[in-house]
Amino acid sequence: MPTAIALAEARPTISGREFLSAVVAGFEVGLRVGMAGTHSLFHRGWHPQGCSGAFAAAATGARLLGLGAEAAQHAEALAASQAAGLMAAQEGAMAKRLHGGRAAQSGVYAALLAERGFTGIRNAIEAPYGGFLSCFTDHCEPASLTAGLGETWETLAIGFKANPTVSCIQGPIKAVRELMLENALSSDDVIRTDVSCSTFTYRHTVWAYRAESVTEAQMNLAYGLAVTALDGDAFVEQYGEQRINDPAVRAFATRVHAEIDPAIDAEGPALHDHVKVTLTTADGRTWRRELRYRPGSPEDAMQPSAIEDKFRRLCALSAVAERADEIVETIDRLESLHDISALAALLGND
Repeated sequence: MPTAIALAEARPTISGREFLSAVVAGFEVGLRVGMAGTHSLFHRGWHPQGCSGAFAAAATGARLLGLGAEAAQHAEALAASQAAGLMAAQEGAMAKRLHGGRAAQSGVYAALLAERGFTGIRNAIEAPYGGFLSCFTDHCEPASLTAGLGETWETLAIGFKANPTVSCIQGPIKAVRELMLENALSSDDVIRTDVSCSTFTYRHTVWAYRAESVTEAQMNLAYGLAVTALDGDAFVEQYGEQRINDPAVRAFATRVHAEIDPAIDAEGPALHDHVKVTLTTADGRTWRRELRYRPGSPEDAMQPSAIEDKFRRLCALSAVAERADEIVETIDRLESLHDISALAALLGND
């Protein structure tokens, strides 16, 4: 999306339909590269947003600039040489913020260079030596790159996150919030929270919370469940610098325990967000909730009204707060816009 907006601002005659086509092209390519890389890419320590994101951005740029097949191929190849991002950043480094922005920048560079005739490695994705898949994964599925292309739209399987935290914490947050509301529990009532999860979720979110940065808080399971138990919410306000070292949050975080459930792992990658949450209260009672699918996923979809509500909550904290209604109205008729310069202006900070 940032790639599409940036290039559309530079080429103001881009229509709403062209803009949407470019965004979908980016989603389709980026998602398929990620699927071809499988979870092996993540387990080797690469951050998919930075790695697959570069391909998504390049495809968006290539489509928006109207590149032909050969130039678009070179754009993807140039993006492949820029793909990067280390998962170790999840435990506190600001570098994680860089990965998405760097991927978008790489896509813009790749598309503009390809437009000018700059060439990339033609088989950059599948090359057996030095190719993206052979370098970044121990197990890959190249067939995913083109299986059902143009018929099966991976874009339609995209999910949304209600909370500004890692995707696989969305389920535990929902489970804790619901259990506490349904049973009128306070944070003082809960002496232990247990989460059974996949290896993916465990590796992605479980370590002793250290209160080192907002990034760490966003990626840490114990922190997310602690602020949910204390506030009944886990939104932007709960992930501010002023909150991450709150003694009450840190104390509750020590009462959160997680373990890998082999039965969940056996279900395969498609169900890696499956979680089982148990709350134990001071009087010895236990309350359990199991979520097979992640909230916000296609299987447990976030409704359009909820997405709009989230957008408005975020707008209230940003420089475009007074333009929220106009932005929503413009997006609602995006496909009919002759050019998207008006939307780009609305989204700017000036």
